[in-house]
Amino acid sequence: MARITVEDCAKNIKNRFNLVVMASQRAQQILSGDKITVRSDNDKVPVIALREIAASSVSLDDIYNYATKRYRKYNPVEESLESLGEDPIEEVYASHTGLEESSMLAEDDSNQADTSDAAKTGN
Repeated sequence: MARITVEDCAKNIKNRFNLVVMASQRAQQILSGDKITVRSDNDKVPVIALREIAASSVSLDDIYNYATKRYRKYNPVEESLESLGEDPIEEVYASHTGLEESSMLAEDDSNQADTSDAAKTGN
């Protein structure tokens, strides 16, 4: 059994931190059902991931895209702004906050009235 080392993988990924991240993501892909591209020799999954990186048998771009999709907290909306209607910003804001523009305007008017009353009384 050949021993895999960081130096074997360094020709493909220079930064050791990036190597660890990429190898762990590839191991996650293997555990979730992706096909192994090198002989496994009854090795553990992290060793197989390192072997694949060293052999350049997997696309590093695919692993990177998998990692970014996995850890992304905000997924961009696929639809265009034109499909949202007259004022897409207001519609998106209202859909996320539960407020409509008319209720926001009414709230602003009441706040202005309160401040003008306070100015008259001196408070």
